[in-house]
Amino acid sequence: MSEQFMAWTTNSAIYSRNGRDIFVFCQAEPAGLLKNTKSRVYFISIPDAVMIEAQGLDFTVLQLMVNEKDGDVVAVGHRSGYMMIVTIATIYLNEVENAKRVDWMYTPALPQRLVPTEDFGDLFLTPGLVASEHLFAKSFIMVRKYPVDWTEPRDPELYPPILMEISIREQIYFDWCPADCKGTVSYKSPYTPFFNKEPRIPLSLAAPALVYARFSMEAVTIDVQFDRATLRGALPVSTTGDIVPDIIDYTTQLTGDAWDCANVFDEDTIILLGPFPETNCKWASDDLIQISLPRVFDIQVGDQIFLKADIIYTIPRPQENEYSMAAQGGIAISLPDPLEQPVVIITGQTEIDECSPLQLYATDSYFLGGKATYRWELLGYTDLTNNPAGRIYNQTKLDLFRFVLENATNFNEGKVESPPQYLEEAVAFTINLTVTSRWGLPQSELVEVTKLDYPAPMVSILGPKEQLVNRTEQVSLLANGVPSECSTVSRQLGYRWSETTGQLDLSAMTDIVYTTRSLVIPPFVLEPIGSGTDLNIYNFTVETFAIDNPNKAAYAFVTVKVRRSPVFAYLATEDRLMTRGDILVLDARESQDPDYPTNPGMTFMGTFQWWCLTPERLPCFGTNSTGLLPTLDSCITDFDSRIVQGGKTFSTPLFDNGLYCRWARGVLMVSTVNFTSGEYIFEVMARSNDGRYSTKDTRITITELVVPQIRLTIDNPRPKYPVTSEISISGTVESELDPTVTLEFSWRVLVYSANPLYDGDRAREAEQDNDPTTVYLVDKMVYIDQTDVYDVTNASRFFTRPDSPNMIIKGNVLQESTIYKIRLVMTVGGGAIEGYTDVSLETAGLPPRSGTLLCVPLNATMDTKRVISAPDWVANDLPLNYQFGYMYYLGIGMQPITVRLNTAPQRVQQIEVDELPIGEPSTGFSLEVFVDIITPFGATTTKTIQVFSLPPKNATEIILRKLDDARTSDPETAINTLMTILNIAQAPSLPPGQQPSPELTAILTQVRDVMITNTNEAPVTINTAVNQAVVINGIIDAGMKDETSMNVLEDMVQNYANAGLYNVNDPSLIEASLYALGNILPNSGAETALAATGNSLGMSKYQNTRGETFEYTTVEHEDEIMASHVLSTFSGRLPQNHPLPYRDERVIDTCQSAYCDMVWLMCIHMENRKAYKFMCCDSPNPRTNCEHPPCWFYGPRCPVDETSAASAAAAPAVASALASARRPERKLQFATTTTPAPALSGAGALIWNLEQDELPVLLDVQQAIEQQDRLAEANLRAAAQVEASYALMSAFERDRKRQEATLAEENSVRAKKEDERQVSQLITRAAVLRDTICKQVIVQLTTGAPPMRFVTPGFVLYMGRTRNMSQVSPVFVFPEKFAVPPTAGNTPTPGSNVTAFSFIFVEYVKNIYGWSDSAPPGNLNLPRIITLLVMRASTIEIEVRYETFPIRVFADQTISSSGLCLYWDRFAPDTSGGAWSPQGLLNNGDGCLTTHLSDIGLFVDGRPAKLLEVDRAISYYIDEVVDVGTNYSQMAILGFILLLGTFCALWGYIQDELMREQLKSGKDKSSPYNLAGDGVTTPLTVLDPIAYNYTDRKNLFLAVTFWRVLKRDHALLSPVFYHEVFSRPQRILCLGVLATGVMAVNAIIYGNPSGIVSGDQFIASGVLSALVAFPLFCAVTFMFQTRPTPAKKRLVKKSANADQMETIAKVRREIEAKSTLAPPPGYLNLPAPPAPGSVGGTTLLSLPPPMMALPPPQPSSQFGPPQPRLPMAQLPGMPGLPALPGLPPLPTLKAANPALGTLPPPPKYPQPPARGMRNSGSGPAQAALTAPPPPPGGRTLSNPSLPGLRAVEGASPGVPGMDREALPNMPGIVAEAQHQAADEAEEAAGTARRLQPEASHGMAPGQPPLPPLSGPPPPPKGARTPTGGMTPTGGATPMGHTPAGSTYNTPRTPPPLSANTPGTGDFLPPALPKEMPPMPTQPQGVTRGVVHRGDAPTFIPVPFKGTPGRPGLPPGMPSLPPGRPGAGGRASATAAASAAAAGG
Repeated sequence: MSEQFMAWTTNSAIYSRNGRDIFVFCQAEPAGLLKNTKSRVYFISIPDAVMIEAQGLDFTVLQLMVNEKDGDVVAVGHRSGYMMIVTIATIYLNEVENAKRVDWMYTPALPQRLVPTEDFGDLFLTPGLVASEHLFAKSFIMVRKYPVDWTEPRDPELYPPILMEISIREQIYFDWCPADCKGTVSYKSPYTPFFNKEPRIPLSLAAPALVYARFSMEAVTIDVQFDRATLRGALPVSTTGDIVPDIIDYTTQLTGDAWDCANVFDEDTIILLGPFPETNCKWASDDLIQISLPRVFDIQVGDQIFLKADIIYTIPRPQENEYSMAAQGGIAISLPDPLEQPVVIITGQTEIDECSPLQLYATDSYFLGGKATYRWELLGYTDLTNNPAGRIYNQTKLDLFRFVLENATNFNEGKVESPPQYLEEAVAFTINLTVTSRWGLPQSELVEVTKLDYPAPMVSILGPKEQLVNRTEQVSLLANGVPSECSTVSRQLGYRWSETTGQLDLSAMTDIVYTTRSLVIPPFVLEPIGSGTDLNIYNFTVETFAIDNPNKAAYAFVTVKVRRSPVFAYLATEDRLMTRGDILVLDARESQDPDYPTNPGMTFMGTFQWWCLTPERLPCFGTNSTGLLPTLDSCITDFDSRIVQGGKTFSTPLFDNGLYCRWARGVLMVSTVNFTSGEYIFEVMARSNDGRYSTKDTRITITELVVPQIRLTIDNPRPKYPVTSEISISGTVESELDPTVTLEFSWRVLVYSANPLYDGDRAREAEQDNDPTTVYLVDKMVYIDQTDVYDVTNASRFFTRPDSPNMIIKGNVLQESTIYKIRLVMTVGGGAIEGYTDVSLETAGLPPRSGTLLCVPLNATMDTKRVISAPDWVANDLPLNYQFGYMYYLGIGMQPITVRLNTAPQRVQQIEVDELPIGEPSTGFSLEVFVDIITPFGATTTKTIQVFSLPPKNATEIILRKLDDARTSDPETAINTLMTILNIAQAPSLPPGQQPSPELTAILTQVRDVMITNTNEAPVTINTAVNQAVVINGIIDAGMKDETSMNVLEDMVQNYANAGLYNVNDPSLIEASLYALGNILPNSGAETALAATGNSLGMSKYQNTRGETFEYTTVEHEDEIMASHVLSTFSGRLPQNHPLPYRDERVIDTCQSAYCDMVWLMCIHMENRKAYKFMCCDSPNPRTNCEHPPCWFYGPRCPVDETSAASAAAAPAVASALASARRPERKLQFATTTTPAPALSGAGALIWNLEQDELPVLLDVQQAIEQQDRLAEANLRAAAQVEASYALMSAFERDRKRQEATLAEENSVRAKKEDERQVSQLITRAAVLRDTICKQVIVQLTTGAPPMRFVTPGFVLYMGRTRNMSQVSPVFVFPEKFAVPPTAGNTPTPGSNVTAFSFIFVEYVKNIYGWSDSAPPGNLNLPRIITLLVMRASTIEIEVRYETFPIRVFADQTISSSGLCLYWDRFAPDTSGGAWSPQGLLNNGDGCLTTHLSDIGLFVDGRPAKLLEVDRAISYYIDEVVDVGTNYSQMAILGFILLLGTFCALWGYIQDELMREQLKSGKDKSSPYNLAGDGVTTPLTVLDPIAYNYTDRKNLFLAVTFWRVLKRDHALLSPVFYHEVFSRPQRILCLGVLATGVMAVNAIIYGNPSGIVSGDQFIASGVLSALVAFPLFCAVTFMFQTRPTPAKKRLVKKSANADQMETIAKVRREIEAKSTLAPPPGYLNLPAPPAPGSVGGTTLLSLPPPMMALPPPQPSSQFGPPQPRLPMAQLPGMPGLPALPGLPPLPTLKAANPALGTLPPPPKYPQPPARGMRNSGSGPAQAALTAPPPPPGGRTLSNPSLPGLRAVEGASPGVPGMDREALPNMPGIVAEAQHQAADEAEEAAGTARRLQPEASHGMAPGQPPLPPLSGPPPPPKGARTPTGGMTPTGGATPMGHTPAGSTYNTPRTPPPLSANTPGTGDFLPPALPKEMPPMPTQPQGVTRGVVHRGDAPTFIPVPFKGTPGRPGLPPGMPSLPPGRPGAGGRASATAAASAAAAGG
């Protein structure tokens, strides 16, 4: 401080920030006058006291303020007569120099005023009353606005203090005082200091503040919301001792689903909430604490809760060194939001008969806040007797009923129960119930109760009277029928449902059963209507009637209202990382309207809108601030290029018109070339046609790196996921990757929660700012990575694998009511490349809680009626559904299944049951009864209690009565009745082979018969299916294992599979069905190893026994509990060893001690959705060292006696010993010997141990074989003795005895084979049903997840999906082809057909093939039988057969040398059902190598060795069997065959040539061939073998014909004889082909002995070889027979009568014309040629071909201006018509008639007489010119290569299929005559347009209208208009097209084919005109398609319709000539003759 300046003033400030501490103060500079004093500002560093800066000012500073965040220094002072506030300097840290610096900013010439002088210059500052808001750069000062004139009065009341807010960044300032306010503070306050309560310096982040604390609707929880994300109890810690934290202590963070609320709230709050654990807290998100309340609590609305100090902090920003203070304070509890009105539901019978009580329940009401007040009132009553004298009521009964209602009100009961005598009969009562919720909202409901005066059944429909459902829901209506209590009335009821609005006819719907107490309506049956909130109403009525008297009926009604479900948008791929430049595909086509789902590959029925925002949250395209994309243009794509995204293949867009386009409706494609690195947000809105819509956003992160593309999908997607269920997620890699590159997958869990970077103050400030450019772009809610919180690596919470893109989120892991993104990160090549993709999901609310389960009575016999209720259950999502049931154990040691008591979940919390099954005898007949409480989104809570269900007193009587009831009950009731019968008649399972008693058999037979006949029509639901499975299991378990039971089981399984009831989320039906299949399997022979040990030898622990096998090794939680039990015995029994059960539930959930306190108490410990049950028994438990009972026993049963207890303890010990022995070198024999082991190690010790362990096993098997041999020898000896006894008998007696013995033996063998066949079929059918179940289950499983395991009496089954079959189990090792890369999905993708695998692995408990004679003897407890099926992931089976690299099974053990590997050959010859075979298996010591998969067994081979003595050391098998060296004998045989064939072919050639020479010379004496045979009396061909000469003698005719056939076709015999067509060498070659083919096939068969047929089946193999080679022989034979030969080409003159042949041909043509529906002959013949010079012709091609040059055309015509002059030729007599260019002339021929000029050569054969022709002009008649016949096949003679020449597609008159060009009448040329004479009137008309119409017949198509034409010009003088015309295309001219050279063209259908075809006697081959050049052929005709026999040919329709009376003629046309088809008559022979005469 300088001595030259005046004293230090009080204006000072402090800047304290991260080592930049500076003290700022002012000194007064010396001045002559006080008013001229100026201030000088000093900046002093702390603590080193270095002066950093000192500057003088030109005014006096009245107040200094420093912004401690940014270092701004602001001064307020008086300058030049005005007040001002300016920024004078900025303090900062120079990072280069690492020194504090000051940037002086004040300049006197241009001060930076923060407030203009006009608004601040006359203010009066109150010094010291200032504050700074450091984070938002604001200053606050207290001022008074006194008058400027000091002489005016300054009344404090008129000028109160005003707080002024000033921004130090911009000129933004305002007063904290409205326009009419009287000061910010009272004027009476002399001095009002104010301060920044939370300056946040140096702790610059705001502390979390409480926003609200409110109840949930049902008072289940209290949600405490903070305004920002918190550390969840983690504490910031300062390690340097200053206030600013340096680290975060996360050890104090509050994690888990339930922690003590005292960690966060103060003591007074805890008193209100209640103690832990009844009241507990959890973090639902970073900014939300959820307080779970107990059933009864004290805290109410309006109570205050307070936070503990220094516990809750804001999430810091360490990178900016910003932290917060701790949250503090409290808040009042508020009402739920939204607050719902109570929904009152009253259930119970409202129509009561005279003997029954009244029971009404309102406990199913909801939205009550967990506590309700009930008020029951009797409003009135009405007489039902219609007594005209008036009704006198019994006032006593009315008073008693009122008392019942008042009593229910006083005790606040939600039910009313009144005895029958309290209600007066024939009276209708009106009762009002008012229900008031905890929140004070009342709701009233009226109910009408009718009391009848006669006995009748009663019925009510459980649940609300009006149900609001969606179309996607299954609607289940349960009728509660109650029979009358009157003793004279039957108690059996029937049901019948109907729908009364007429929208549904239940009787016509096969999938709905309407005759049971439950009406189950499948999803998608009920239809919504309208749009938005419109409801479709269905009214259902149930009629309940007495079976014996249907007239006595009761009715109940329910209304079902169907609403529309909300739509939800769906994107095929969601958030992901993309490389810039890649094409972004957003596919929303499969957005869903749940009511009408979008099927895969289809598009959502609605519209789509798209939005896009850049990383700066600006629009990507266009100018819309929200990012809405402008109108989308369709993509222009390259069809030769493809891209794959989202599992779909797209053609690549070209983006010619922009950077985005619409590839299809719902598909947006975007080019990312111009994108920058960062996160882009795309959003799509899917809007249905009725206005419902949903949005979905995805975040695309653009990077410059090349990243792979992945796709994630959630199995079974739904709008919200219950937290109690597993969620399966599957990933698919869409990028093409190198298969050798290593892929590693990891998972992240992101939670949608408050953004720690979001600052609410800044957001509010930006919102209040009027500047539109001021936008706060930080998102309030973001996805925050909380992977560490959820611990993805914890196998008890998640199932993941680093080599698999699949995840399973287990139940009760995620938080409720939370939005998640699950991210899959794929690392390629050890981290070189990394990509990710996300999938989002939202969880539903909390599962139900706080309720209980009651059963009244608790202890009774099984036939006692009970009431089971589940009161007080509440949840966030309402309403709740309840499913009651009990646990049913299929067998001892088996996992229980759930048997439901109602068909489907109902909205009722109470049911009545007539009977329960008998409980477990060892625990006092206890039975586990449960209830599932289910929210609308599927979140489920299960509550279990124990009841005691004792056996009935008279079991036989009940069984007989129940059987009668079941026969007449409805199907659903019948199933329950059968279950009761079996439960009463239950008996322990019978040992194998033992039959049930006759009495039990009779009962079981009746039960099965009733099940077959009465239960087929039961509703197809999971509950009824399980009940049916329980019944069939009981029947099979009791010993009824016959074909009938198998038929019932087969029908059931097929029905369940067809209905899709096998669901992995409810495996009870799967377990029951598989258990029945395992139970029905036969069991004979030695027990398997699995049956002996009781544990699976392959997969029981799902363990990893090989280093290359990657599977998670899990420890059974049971072992952990048992370990805790053992440890607890060290401290002994305690006074209380476990919690007490609630009320009478007798079930607890915690049992950590080995001791228990209550006998028959059950402990159910839940772990990962698996229940571990322990029973408290009054016996010591040696397993847990519990010596002082009662003790806990694992399982639901107690040991019956001490022996059982000891055995129970011994069994686990044995199992443990076996488990410890399970190592890679596990042995077949577990017993040890006393032989001392030698000093060996390694392989030597292993071999020695195997040999020692093998000895006793081998000895047992050898003894069994010896016993078998002895038995066979004894049987042989007995047979010999019997045979010897026959010698003492007479011959007749001996033969009779032998026949009897033989017959008995054959019958015995036949019966044995039949039994074996039936057993084999039963095994096969069971395997088919097993695979059917497994395949339906497999498709629901996640690839790579642990397989599902099911234990049955017959087998242990595993099924699942995997990408590497060797990783499934240590039991088998597969070659590399059975491993696919992790990118393989479950279905083929557009880029790859490689998919994952699925498998079914069965390890048999029963020896199902022990009945076979091929089963190795002995092997007690040794055989191990497995079945393994390998399939594609889609369950398409893979045939594993003849594998090049074998599969190793039983790989989990080392097999001794005597191990025998066999497979079950189902098609073994000479067996009834198969046999064991060693084919394709080999024992290699480490397992069995097999080249195929089927049923494989491992046995011990005890057969004695067969020794082969040799004189030298050789390997017989290798030298003599496998490799026998060069086989010279086979070579010699093949060479001989080839040589013999060559000689035979040469001999045949010589013989054929000799025969031909004889034929040529006429020396051959054989009869000549007649090639003109008719096939009736003479041969048709030279190959015809029929003996026509012997037709009169049948036997000789057959013999000779057969001999000729042998000579012609026999492979061996035919080469001996001569043949015209098929020569001897050719036949010998074919014979050689057959022989070599047979040998080749034989070599294939014997190269694989017993692979196709048995090795000793020589005949079968030969026959099979011949059958395989025969098609090749036939093919070669056919090739030679169809080869052209001279015999076929030779023409022989007919010797038959020509007239007869012509007659036959004519009949054939007529038959053919009739069968093809051909038109009559002469139909639509071509018209006469036009007259010379006529211009009225309709086609140029009707002219003859050009033959000479014509003069130039006339200069003009009436058609228009002159045409351009072209080189033309002109026809004589036709001026003005253009001609085609000249053609090369034909060779000049001399003509007989000089007038014809040069003619073509004459035909080869003479023609028939010429057709008659007539001239159409004035010239003389001339001879007709004819053209050559058309070529075969209907080809034309036109030349299409000539320019301008077009073929006339039609046929000439009478010549079908030939194109003719109509020739005009020209000098020297006469046109061909028509069949009919021309109409004279037609010739006279002249000027009219003439067209020939089609004939009218059944084949003629309709005639479309012709476009209007003006008609042709009149013809020249002397010419005529042609009678018809044709277009150049024969009627196929396109509309609007006029061919060149013709102005008018009329389409015309060509005439059909006539009978005048080439090859017939009537055929007239036309001649070519003069000098006509040759023309190539071309196709003709205009028929569309192929005309088949019997079908009408389809022609082009005729172009016009005829005038009235003249069908087929256009206006102005004259009539057709008489006799023409279509002109009203047929062409007569006379007309034809006259026409011919006229032409001749």
